[in-house]
Amino acid sequence: MIWLGLLPCLLGASQPASIEELLDSHEDEWVADGHEVIVEVVVDPLEYGEPVREDNCIGGQGFFAWNEDGSQSWRIVLVLWGGVVVLEEGEPERIYEIDAPIHLAKYSRTGEYIALTTGRNEGVLVNAETGETRDLPSTQVVISDAGTAAGFGTFRSSGVSAYVFFDWDLGEVGAVLRPFRSMEPAISADGSLFLVRELDGETGFQVAFSARGTRLWQCELESSQ
Repeated sequence: MIWLGLLPCLLGASQPASIEELLDSHEDEWVADGHEVIVEVVVDPLEYGEPVREDNCIGGQGFFAWNEDGSQSWRIVLVLWGGVVVLEEGEPERIYEIDAPIHLAKYSRTGEYIALTTGRNEGVLVNAETGETRDLPSTQVVISDAGTAAGFGTFRSSGVSAYVFFDWDLGEVGAVLRPFRSMEPAISADGSLFLVRELDGETGFQVAFSARGTRLWQCELESSQ
């Protein structure tokens, strides 16, 4: 059985509490002065669905999300056979069905957006807050905290290999031909910078693009494997 554990916080006083402090209670509950209650949440993913592959592979990632009042709550995103399950502190579970086999999952830093690879050059972007889904024409995609995305792939209709850039609504805002093999895509939190490693034979380059696909700079890497 696979278990995911989450311990949101552990705060304690360095000095032992006195008997009087321990007995300071109200509304049938007591907490010693200078101490806080530790809350542990244990999640069994198999309660929510089946593994995505025969080798019992389950996608899972934990996050802390900001609330409107400035506080934080934990969020766990599970990727299972047939869909995505979002568990969030103080909220009912959210289950979003995906009618396609899932091979790979990537997450924005807050867990608000999940990019799923469902086939060769095919993918789905899921909004974990609303359940909204949109098709991705590229599977090598990274997502910013703002929901903008960038990636690379080969388009099935034309066979052209390119970098593609999307706004928060997954509208295409730029495309640049990809002349070399690419790997290790990354994106800044605000989506303003997209980084990728290119290989031209034995020579490697770190390349930076703007949010709309303008090539900003590149530098040669000292060694490429």
